[in-house]
Amino acid sequence: MRSTATRRRLRERSASQDRPSGFKAALPTSDDQGMKPFRAKCPHCGAVFEEPWHPTLVHVLSDKLLTCPACGKTAMMKTNVTDPVTWPKP
Repeated sequence: MRSTATRRRLRERSASQDRPSGFKAALPTSDDQGMKPFRAKCPHCGAVFEEPWHPTLVHVLSDKLLTCPACGKTAMMKTNVTDPVTWPKP
């Protein structure tokens, strides 16, 4: 068991540093290398769109639970897509 003074010193040291603590400290940020947007393809309308990377997306292998911006339906969408982006239309 740590003494009260030791716990206070550790708390002050961690509060003085400019970094998050706990769960958020373990998550990579979007400005880290390799955290770029990924392409997803809607199984309902076939639209291919780019989605920003997010650490808490529900996923099974390369499928992610997303809502299509074109048709508004939610589904497990393939994210290993190499097709050109079709939504939004230029």
